[in-house]
Amino acid sequence: MQTSSETWVTFRLAGSKQALILLPVFVDGRGPYSFLLDSGATSTVVSNELADALALPRGEKQGGRGAAGKMTLVQSQLPCLTVGQETIESLPVSVADLSFLSRTMGAQVDGALGHSFLRHFAMTLDYAANALTLRRPVGGTERALDQHEIAFRWANAEDPLVVVPVFVNEKGPYDFALDTGASSTVISLELAAGFGLATEKISQLTAGGGNGTVSRVQVSSLAVGAAQQRNLAAAASDFLTQLNAELGSKLQGIVGYDFLRHYRVTLDYPRWAVSLE
Repeated sequence: MQTSSETWVTFRLAGSKQALILLPVFVDGRGPYSFLLDSGATSTVVSNELADALALPRGEKQGGRGAAGKMTLVQSQLPCLTVGQETIESLPVSVADLSFLSRTMGAQVDGALGHSFLRHFAMTLDYAANALTLRRPVGGTERALDQHEIAFRWANAEDPLVVVPVFVNEKGPYDFALDTGASSTVISLELAAGFGLATEKISQLTAGGGNGTVSRVQVSSLAVGAAQQRNLAAAASDFLTQLNAELGSKLQGIVGYDFLRHYRVTLDYPRWAVSLE
């Protein structure tokens, strides 16, 4: 459904307790294909299998990052990619092995919709209605932030990973990435130790790059702006150490699905603003 300035589509959640968003996506009029919605991804990614089916040209190999480690990406380009009624033409993409996501989530994953597509829109995720809304900029990108919005920034100039101020156990703010492609909220082992939180080994965290070994911690409270969850069972992992080394940043955590699912989440990329209602 579309108005003059927005379109929306229904998404589904896959992966049981490690639920992530899968969207119907069309490539050059073909599809729908199931793409993971991943605000933590710099590039939009296409699986090896879909790239073969579409006979996409392959370019140079490049290194990529995921929460659980490095990925090998191959440069390519799509003639056009469509979500709802919104189409971006000549979209640069990366081709990669995404079979680990399909196995972990128990669903076919044909790609991941990242910043290279999302940056054109204000994106709203309504987890209660399983609906994604995309809006083109209206009223200029200089429009002042509304009362319920907070400003975000990039992890660094080259890596458009959304970073927001977060309060943990009513202390902070700490820099956290806001990542729709992360199944769980994560805090650094350093932060967990600083709060004296006991850690308990659990299975794995689903994210780009594979599955990372993590521990479970209980956080008394976690807040992004006015949005707050109490007694949140989060994960603690040392993969943030490697991520910070690659980004030259000091992230202390990641806000993932288990927190975001309680809200209508808007990421207004052109205005660098986020709100959770």
